Amino acid sequence: MTELVSTQSIDDTQLLRIKDVMRLLGISKSSVYRFVKENRLPKPLKLSARAARFRLSAINHYLDELEQSRAVNTPAIRTKPLSPVTQDATHAEDGGQQ
Repeated sequence: MTELVSTQSIDDTQLLRIKDVMRLLGISKSSVYRFVKENRLPKPLKLSARAARFRLSAINHYLDELEQSRAVNTPAIRTKPLSPVTQDATHAEDGGQQ
């Protein structure tokens, strides 16, 4: 069973391991590093040659921006139905023959 990391129960200045970031975002390790390379996520802090950590505040910032961009890019709900396709339009290519 996978343990979920809740951002409500931990301090915003906390440093997260890659596995924590993977769980929070629901993405793979390679996707986390791809997002870093694409500047979608900030680079992790290097604590030593083999240890790196992500700031929880930076991950929360990424999630906030993602939520805002989805709200802006969400298409408006269609208020009137699409016009029905007429038979003339559907058979225009074959000269109206069925």
